[in-house]
Amino acid sequence: MKSISGIVVFWVALSLAFAAPASSFGQSTNSNQNGSLKRLDKREVSRLITSAKTPEDHRRIAEYFQEQARYYQNLSRADGQKLAAYNSTPYLDSCAMCTTTSYSLEAAVRSLRISKRMAEQRADEMLRLAVIHARMAGIDSIDLSSLGL
Repeated sequence: MKSISGIVVFWVALSLAFAAPASSFGQSTNSNQNGSLKRLDKREVSRLITSAKTPEDHRRIAEYFQEQARYYQNLSRADGQKLAAYNSTPYLDSCAMCTTTSYSLEAAVRSLRISKRMAEQRADEMLRLAVIHARMAGIDSIDLSSLGL
């Protein structure tokens, strides 16, 4: 009986590991719509922030932070999908042996909850910075629909 519960826990963990990545296969978080400027990396953005003087500089910085916010929103959604898959698993409540052998699974779920919360906080911070730099660029509002907000 112990080996059956171990197999159940293994399959539940395996299904959680592949649930969200499979649903987001082929989706990209890169959003360089105009295609004329290359995507900035973290070091380039840091340099650009210290030397930004024109509205175009601040627009590029705002686009970088929007992209980062979109990335963290996607991470948060993926973690939310994994948590939903875990919560909808019928096996864990039906078997007394499963609940005693699923401590590592519970630790993974706690880690997912923390990861989801941190990704949401980072997305909010990136969005706040995007709005600041968009205002500096003279842009009154940024497109929040692409972020799912």
